[in-house]
Amino acid sequence: MIDHSLWRSASWLVVAGLAVAGPYAVFAGDAVEGASLLGVALLGGLALHFQHALPSTIMLLLIGAAAVNAAGYVLGLWHDRTLFDEAVHAFTTFAGMLALLWVAAGRTHLLNGMSALGIVASALFAGLVLGLVWEGFEWIIGIIGNRRDTLIDLAMDSIGAVAAGILFGIYQARSLTGGSRTAPARP
Repeated sequence: MIDHSLWRSASWLVVAGLAVAGPYAVFAGDAVEGASLLGVALLGGLALHFQHALPSTIMLLLIGAAAVNAAGYVLGLWHDRTLFDEAVHAFTTFAGMLALLWVAAGRTHLLNGMSALGIVASALFAGLVLGLVWEGFEWIIGIIGNRRDTLIDLAMDSIGAVAAGILFGIYQARSLTGGSRTAPARP
């Protein structure tokens, strides 16, 4: 069992570290890295602020995604020959889409009555839209790669979104048939 107060405290420490590292990077002369770290800190802080709407596992995935993204900026891993960029795109989209699906099912009821295939298709569409927004952000701040890199990033975003859609579709099917203990909470 996860000690919720311990992991929440650790998560806030990660967010605080990112919030400190952002201005440090700006003053060290890397405004793009600093802005990126501050953006990740902001998203992590928002996720923690609204933690009551998400189960601990999804919160842990979101904080993990923020930490991995931050590590990529701090350690300069984005343009290595490794598959770091691709893996982070898939993982971050997976975590974010799982959170969005949970909220859409429990808070807004957008997924009520939707088939598992409909959930996967919705997740894929939303993942592509968010991926395009991110690629646009990269273009605006001048860190976007070439066309091939952008297409691979979008493909990895799609894989993460589809994986989240499949997992959530299975979860929702089980909760409707009594195979799961709880369904997403209603407001």
